[in-house]
Amino acid sequence: MSRKLACFLMALLALAPNPLCRAGGIEGNMERMNKAYKILKKQVADPSKKEANLEAISSLKKNAADSAGGVPEKIESIPQADRAKFIEQYKAAISELVGQIEKLEKALREDRFQDAQKELDEIGKLKREGHSAFIEEK
Repeated sequence: MSRKLACFLMALLALAPNPLCRAGGIEGNMERMNKAYKILKKQVADPSKKEANLEAISSLKKNAADSAGGVPEKIESIPQADRAKFIEQYKAAISELVGQIEKLEKALREDRFQDAQKELDEIGKLKREGHSAFIEEK
C-alpha cells in the first residue's frame, strides 16, 4: 500500500464518527427518547390521546433498546480497569428502563391512565439517575 493511501485511510478513520457515541448512535437515540418523553409528560393521562401516546411509547422503547448496543461517551473518562463494570451498569440501567417502558405501555393499553402516569413518573426517575451516572458533566 502506498504511503499516501495509508495516510489517507488513517485520516479518514480518525474523522469517521463513532456510531455508538455520536448523534447517529446513543446521543441521537437519547434525543428521540427525550422528545417522546416530553409528549408523554404532557398527555399520558388523557384518554383521548391514547394512540398518540402509544406511538410515543413505541419510539421511547425502540430508542432505549437501540441504545443498549452502544457505549456512552463518558467511557473515555473511565479508567480502563473499570470500563467493563461501567458498561455492565449502563446495560443494566437500559434494561431496567425498557422494562419500565413496557409497564407504561401495558397500563396505557389497559386504559389504566393513572397507573400510566405513575409508570411515566418512574421513567422520569430512571432518566435522572441514568443521566447522573452515564453522562459526563460539561
